[in-house]
Amino acid sequence: MSTPFLRSHLNDVICIPFWVPIMVWITKTVGLRRHDCQPDAVEIVIPLLIWSALFEVIIPSQTQWHIPTTADPYDVLSYCLGSLGAAFFWKWYYRRRQPAVT
Repeated sequence: MSTPFLRSHLNDVICIPFWVPIMVWITKTVGLRRHDCQPDAVEIVIPLLIWSALFEVIIPSQTQWHIPTTADPYDVLSYCLGSLGAAFFWKWYYRRRQPAVT
């Protein structure tokens, strides 16, 4: 049994929480990121803007590629909700990991 949310928007909600840690790890590995703190707001917002523009504006408007896509503003909302949830989780998680300052 599948709900419309699971079929249409769950992958969009988990997109940022899944890909940003991978991107942060890659940038740390190649030396572009110098700390192991939570992802910065910029590290969350830039992928959010790029994926929203790419998958909801640019690709659906390209008819010559013959890719069956549709622009859906609810997907952008799902990206935003996933980003917000991930940001709150990372803030909580990294605050727990930091030793108390005495």
